[in-house]
Amino acid sequence: MSKFLVPALSTLAGGIAGYMFYYFWGCKGGCPITANPWLTVVSGAVIGFLLSRNRE
Repeated sequence: MSKFLVPALSTLAGGIAGYMFYYFWGCKGGCPITANPWLTVVSGAVIGFLLSRNRE
């Protein structure tokens, strides 16, 4: 696959997984990261990107 396609798809998948985490298990109030859907999407995208960088 392309050098840029794998990290891009992994970042997208991580963002989707982050939103799913927020939707199904996220804390609705007191938790600083999981109470905000934007933060969980960004966190998931960063984790997806970092995991894709180890696959070289």
